[in-house]
Amino acid sequence: MINANIKPQGWLLEYLKTQMNGLTGNIEQAGFPFDRKFWGAEKLEPFKSTQFWWPFEQTAYHIDGFVRTAVLLCDPVLISKAEEMIYPVLEKADEDGYIGPTELKDIKDEYTRWPHVIFFRACLALYNYNKDEKIIEALTHHYLGYPVDYSAIRNVYNVEIMLELYRINKNKALLDMAWDTYESGKDNPIAQAISKIAEKANFHGVTYNEYAKLGALLYRATGRKKYLNQTIKAYKKIERYYMLPGGCNSSSEYMLNDRYDETYETCDIADMSWSLHYLAEISDDVKYSDMVEKCVFNAGVGSVTEDFRALQYFSCANQIILDENSSICRFDVGGSSMAYSPMPFTACCPGNVNRIMPNYIHSMWDVKDNVITARMYGPSVLEGEIDGNSFSITQRTGYPFKLDIEFEIKTEAPFTLRLRIPEWCRSLGISARSKTAWTGKKVASEAGFQTFEITEDAVIHMELYAGISEKENHGGVYFERGPLVYSLGMIGERSIFKTIKEYPSYRIVPDKKWNYAVAAQADPEFCEGNDEKWSLEADLPCIIVSCKEVENWKLRRARKMKATNWKYEPKEISFGKIKTFTPSIPKKRTMRFSENTERIKLYPYGASKLRMTVLPKEEYYDQEYYF
Repeated sequence: MINANIKPQGWLLEYLKTQMNGLTGNIEQAGFPFDRKFWGAEKLEPFKSTQFWWPFEQTAYHIDGFVRTAVLLCDPVLISKAEEMIYPVLEKADEDGYIGPTELKDIKDEYTRWPHVIFFRACLALYNYNKDEKIIEALTHHYLGYPVDYSAIRNVYNVEIMLELYRINKNKALLDMAWDTYESGKDNPIAQAISKIAEKANFHGVTYNEYAKLGALLYRATGRKKYLNQTIKAYKKIERYYMLPGGCNSSSEYMLNDRYDETYETCDIADMSWSLHYLAEISDDVKYSDMVEKCVFNAGVGSVTEDFRALQYFSCANQIILDENSSICRFDVGGSSMAYSPMPFTACCPGNVNRIMPNYIHSMWDVKDNVITARMYGPSVLEGEIDGNSFSITQRTGYPFKLDIEFEIKTEAPFTLRLRIPEWCRSLGISARSKTAWTGKKVASEAGFQTFEITEDAVIHMELYAGISEKENHGGVYFERGPLVYSLGMIGERSIFKTIKEYPSYRIVPDKKWNYAVAAQADPEFCEGNDEKWSLEADLPCIIVSCKEVENWKLRRARKMKATNWKYEPKEISFGKIKTFTPSIPKKRTMRFSENTERIKLYPYGASKLRMTVLPKEEYYDQEYYF
């Protein structure tokens, strides 16, 4: 058996340090509910909320992100702080095992026990680091000592924790509870929304993603493939109807469509990538790892500022003006929810954003029996023991900025190593050397895994060859290469409309031309960069394409707009003053092109906070548009 821990290196390590120096380590700057203690508080201060469970959910998101980041940074001070977030709560458990505030003990609605799922994820993250069986015992006692009906809407997500505990301690009572809970919840609306693959779900994005993974988890525990198929069906529906260019499903807050001007909530980035990492491991299908990478490297990194001190509640593939009045999210048209701020709109996203990158790093390697699988890539070291014998795998790479990876392996025991070959990889270069053998080859790739039987120290070099893909989206096109989407991005002119100490809320407006259409002959060309940093001030890889300026394509100015409530029920709102918005792609028959063709650089979506990703094309077709 293998025990192992991962240590981020390179840009991954720097990203986590920036997180911890930003909101992850200073979340109180975001304000309520992060400016006070909820989990483990001796006495709760009075607070205003329509749902008592709400601040426990948001603060649990942050605790989970903080614990995972602290563990990855291997900082004793931070780990001690993480333990102070967890152990006092466990130590205050009731005699019957119940953990948490008394007010959440007896289920009052379908959300009351949902915050426990998030907090218990943090507990399990700490257990995976320190192997303290007291954590497992406490969580097990919580479920078995005071059983309740968890089957309604979000309470059903406790099935995840029950099954994770069962995987650790093999207590069949937990498996029975999880199975009964899931089966009892078959009639809840989210289960019905997933069940019919040919119909759109139009459901709340976070709720959908959190539920979708449960079938795969039950399959892992029971071997019943019908459960895995339910999760696969759920993500086929997202791919078919709701996947946006940045790699996340639409969620405004309901899942609406796959248009470039539809928005996604930062919470969905965390929840979709979290659920898909389970599906990748359980199904062993590389497409889900591809989806996680695309979501994290584009939508995830793009939703937060370079210093990790401000984030968006809603983000979009095309967002060329961002301020307190420019949201094009249908749920908040003309509001501030798309502005970069430490507290944009509401508190779930300032909590959840701290989970995205740590979850990615923790999910990169899958260790099972004597098989080690690299499911996702990035600079890191995996080290541990195989039946008491030490090993380490150092992954040297600039991925995803560069697509070549070197694995240096040191081991005292044999094991099987599996390296993921993504679906986007067109050909593969592999060379391997050890004391006794050397091989080298370049082959046409097939998505799956390249397998090596490791018996001694070795070095494996892998180069993933990717072409540039031009993708269509509702009257426009965008470009991908490997796991990265490319945008006409810019830093923009930034000013501050509100600040909390060193945590500002920004107005960002264009600082260069953005109104381009891709020429009929785009002739895309890829240029390598030298830097590995999510900033447009760095030397990043880029795609150069031929474009023409659309002279009559300008920012949209309006006094009233079509909008919806959060359940996508239509309405129209008047602003009382003219507001400025990112415009839709114009119809071809209305566009006036400049005579000159220009070569325009497109940069990684994640580094492009102000961006036009989906551009009209000089020769294309008409579509129906939102504005």
